[in-house]
Amino acid sequence: MFNKIRDLPYAVAASVTVMIMAETANAAGENIGQKADQLKSQFGSLGKALVAGAFFVGIVMVITGLIKLKAASENPNQTKY
Repeated sequence: MFNKIRDLPYAVAASVTVMIMAETANAAGENIGQKADQLKSQFGSLGKALVAGAFFVGIVMVITGLIKLKAASENPNQTKY
């Protein structure tokens, strides 16, 4: 598991490199402005995906906290936080 976590930056860098190379190959007739607009829209989509993921993780954390509070109220001596 730790190898996967340690290798994550390399995997992300490799996928970004491949994505940029594929986009460059497709962009034979495009100018710099069009390329910048495409990159801007891709980063906007990435930001929205990150916000959605963070929202989902927040909901999971709230539900987990509520479950632990319920367990603590039912049996305060045996609940681990």
